[in-house]
Amino acid sequence: MLDSSVTLAWAYGDERTGEIEALFDRIADAGAMVPRLWHFEVANAVTGAVRSKRVWVLQWSAIVADLATLMILVDQHAEAKAWAATLEIADQCGLTLYDAAYLELAHREVLLLVTLDKAPIRGAEIKGVTVLP
Repeated sequence: MLDSSVTLAWAYGDERTGEIEALFDRIADAGAMVPRLWHFEVANAVTGAVRSKRVWVLQWSAIVADLATLMILVDQHAEAKAWAATLEIADQCGLTLYDAAYLELAHREVLLLVTLDKAPIRGAEIKGVTVLP
């Protein structure tokens, strides 16, 4: 289960590490699952990076093209969970609904949570979800 923090670390060359590269090689081979909001979070962050001149428009186009080649499966049930399970996880773990959507999906589908964000990592510990180091 891939979150936007890892995706953006891969997209921005200055944040990309060997571990991130290896992870995206793995995703290229096996795919990943994301909640529907992943596309909006990634697009919003990169749009902000373009506006602040951190990333050029041509780089953004290349990033989108590379992401489009990955086998990314979008969860079709997140909206149905938003008012109950996701909200419960957000309250229980002190997360935003956005972060809780990723954790809820990883918990429900028994997937590894792939994130660089500290709050979802703490939430994963509470919910017994394994975080890919």
